[in-house]
Amino acid sequence: MPDPPASRRLDSWKEIAAYLGRDVRTAIRWEKTKGLPVHRIPGGQRPIVYAFAHELDAWLGQEGPALPPPELDAGAAPPAQAALAAATLAWSRRATRLRTVLGVSLLILLAAAALALRFLLHPAKNISAASLAASGQDLVGRNAAGQIVWRQRFATRFQLISSQHWQGSSGDHFAADLVFYPQPAAGTLLQSRLYDFSGAGRRRWRCIPSLRLHFRGGWFNPPWDNSQLAAYPTPAGERIAWALHHHTWWPGLVLLFDGAGRERGEFVNSGWITSLEIGPSAQGPVLLAGGISNSGNAG
Repeated sequence: MPDPPASRRLDSWKEIAAYLGRDVRTAIRWEKTKGLPVHRIPGGQRPIVYAFAHELDAWLGQEGPALPPPELDAGAAPPAQAALAAATLAWSRRATRLRTVLGVSLLILLAAAALALRFLLHPAKNISAASLAASGQDLVGRNAAGQIVWRQRFATRFQLISSQHWQGSSGDHFAADLVFYPQPAAGTLLQSRLYDFSGAGRRRWRCIPSLRLHFRGGWFNPPWDNSQLAAYPTPAGERIAWALHHHTWWPGLVLLFDGAGRERGEFVNSGWITSLEIGPSAQGPVLLAGGISNSGNAG
């Protein structure tokens, strides 16, 4: 059977300190300064210490000195204070992590709200234009609902004469026939230009007609004024026909371009060409040109 508690032997400073509810340093100091009943087995470089529980109880009880208040080593924090500091440090770290998570979450929510607000203010689902219009110095593309989905700004005011919506291998396109007003001090004539835009508003190419034409014994110089546009498919690819006439006299032109803006042919008429149409034939679409013939003195 085990010994009764009164005769229990404690065989190390660690067991003695544990029995007292203190650390080892405090137990050693009490032995030196307050007569804590500790025994040593002689011999060896470090004598073995032991104590009896009943002697420690007597020292702690009425027959011995009263239990001293807990003493701390110099520089050591009280246990409760140390525990409080550790808890405070742990909470600070958790609070820092929480602030970081909340900050990132707030940024994500703000970005989502900004994106949602943008779609609320601009609810157009289709960013490809369905029609073109001139607005001051801007060429604007509007979707089927009439909302502006893109803008192209030019250096001067202009007039949109006509436009053609066509479908190419790279998607939707617009051929736009524009006349630009001269600068007030320039003293130049109106200048026509042909532009090709993607459905999303990216400019792909442009043409400023600079043809110097020798026709029927005379020379005809630019600028050339525009009349009409037509776009149509051919076995060789998409073709854009642009009807022009001289800014003063009678020669008329039809310039043909492929989808990349390369000129593929031209037709010269003694008279103005005022309309272009696409007609069917057994071999595929054909280009029809109408206007005035000076040589025939008729339409």
